[in-house]
Amino acid sequence: MQRLRWIGIGLLLAGSLWAGYRLGRWWQRLQLEEVVRRRVVTTVQQEVPASFLVVGTATVMVTVEASSHKEWLGIDLGTTTARVRVPGTVHYGFDVRALRPEMIRLRPDRVVEVVLPPLEIQAVEPQLEALEIETQVGWARLYRSSGRRMEQEALRQLNAALRRQAEAYLTDSPMPRHYATEALRRLLVPVLAAVGIDSVQVVAAPSRILVEE
Repeated sequence: MQRLRWIGIGLLLAGSLWAGYRLGRWWQRLQLEEVVRRRVVTTVQQEVPASFLVVGTATVMVTVEASSHKEWLGIDLGTTTARVRVPGTVHYGFDVRALRPEMIRLRPDRVVEVVLPPLEIQAVEPQLEALEIETQVGWARLYRSSGRRMEQEALRQLNAALRRQAEAYLTDSPMPRHYATEALRRLLVPVLAAVGIDSVQVVAAPSRILVEE
């Protein structure tokens, strides 16, 4: 009976030690997660004084057309059409202020998971040196009036067309997210090294960055 009592006490102590060990590990991970969150958010925001981290550029091409048809006393004077074609440079990235602590998580398998903030367009710049204009003037109309007017109308639509094309690129292409992942990875490596994670492996995923110790 005495022996069974000591066995029971031993099992209870072992269970208590195991529970204490697990609790200690949980508390340690919780503390590390808070440190990682605070350090990542603070450092990333300080590394980009302008608040917007540009992670890549791309070239898009747009063609804008403007046309005008005219009649006089039932006589068709023709249609004047201007087509403007120009490439544009897109600068895109994300606002580092959108990186919040709850977007950073230390998983039980010692992986720091960081969700990428939404990508945004910072600027779209037309490459005016590569601008192409093609104008066709109606048979009974004048270039100096209808031709130039349609060219100006097409040029006025360029910025909006480039913006739409840039937004489509961010939505449809996987490359912007890839470049964003790499840019954020380069910022995270020294940040995590500063909190004691010396060996970092980064795995890119469609909507997140995985940093593994």
